[in-house]
Amino acid sequence: MEYCAAVWDPYTADQIYQLEAVQRRAARFVKNIYDRRSSVTDMMTDLEWPLLSTRRKISRLSQFQKSYEGHLAIPVQTLLHPVTRSTRNNHSKAFIPPQPSKDTYKFSFLPRAVTEWNSLPESSIAITDPIAFKAHLQEIYK
Repeated sequence: MEYCAAVWDPYTADQIYQLEAVQRRAARFVKNIYDRRSSVTDMMTDLEWPLLSTRRKISRLSQFQKSYEGHLAIPVQTLLHPVTRSTRNNHSKAFIPPQPSKDTYKFSFLPRAVTEWNSLPESSIAITDPIAFKAHLQEIYK
């Protein structure tokens, strides 16, 4: 499920619920607790499993960072335009988010990644090593 999570990331509530249900069933299986009254959230906390939506966000930001730093052959810097005016909400590597008119593009990889990338603090953006960046994100979204 995590292999293509950076690109295929559902945005409708029913699709997200279906994916999260897979992880919740897996938590019951791993803990070997099938009683309906037992809390799956507590099981996932005990297993230290983040929500799949959080894992997909980390994956999406990691892929975007790899593209930005030139570790992937996705030319992010030629597809997007950097923010020209500095504000207190922007960091030095912010991009102008695409303004899609269709939901299928609006919730696709690039627009979502740009919005999330722009919301990261400068200290996160300063990390250039992909492994260190992903580890940093995992600490932020713990």
